[in-house]
Amino acid sequence: MAVTAAKSVMAFRVLTMAVDLCRLTTRTMNVNAGHERTSKARIIHQIQLIRGTTHYSLLYTLRKIRHLRSSKEESKCIAYKGID
Repeated sequence: MAVTAAKSVMAFRVLTMAVDLCRLTTRTMNVNAGHERTSKARIIHQIQLIRGTTHYSLLYTLRKIRHLRSSKEESKCIAYKGID
């Protein structure tokens, strides 16, 4: 039971960091561009430490980020369609 709880906590942390990374990548570049790049690198490093630095886990994380980004764009499109 403790192993299952630990796995779910780690999965939640990875998902939370993936969402943070998605927010940083979709934000427009501004004066704090260097800070955002540093934050992205830190989040990616944390995800790699938690999930293990394997090719599969990195691809899985990137797919999750792409999925979150595309679903965010779809929700914007739906919001604009509702205004018309």
